[in-house]
Amino acid sequence: MVEYAQPNTHHSFHIGHARNTILGEVLARLVEFAGFETIRASYPGDLGLGVITVMWIYDKLYKGQEPEGVHERGQWLAKLYVEATAMLEKKENETPEQTAQREAYDAERREMYRKWDAGDEYVRSYGAKPASGVWKNCEVLKCSM
Repeated sequence: MVEYAQPNTHHSFHIGHARNTILGEVLARLVEFAGFETIRASYPGDLGLGVITVMWIYDKLYKGQEPEGVHERGQWLAKLYVEATAMLEKKENETPEQTAQREAYDAERREMYRKWDAGDEYVRSYGAKPASGVWKNCEVLKCSM
């Protein structure tokens, strides 16, 4: 099995994704050429805590503020991830109030993840909204969520 090409649904498809796709396909063809049965595997749109982090900050602070263009939306989602990560990181000399706020944010995010895994209709219904349009970046790969 050769696993490759893991495009992220919440930012623009970039040269690193293309490189990994090409390298993965080259390796798969070499293995096939050597006479081995070869299975290609890709998990585009595989949703994990990183995507949930973007969904969490989008729902909390940015719902309805999506930029129009696909590239702009991809860049915007990457900025949301950076902002959310900064909100969730422990800071040096953090006050007890800041610690409590950060922990509350993390609890909200993890609850969203739990709800996603449980199939919660609300979370599932808007989960792809911030990334809509960015999905067009991987339509060629037949991505699905």
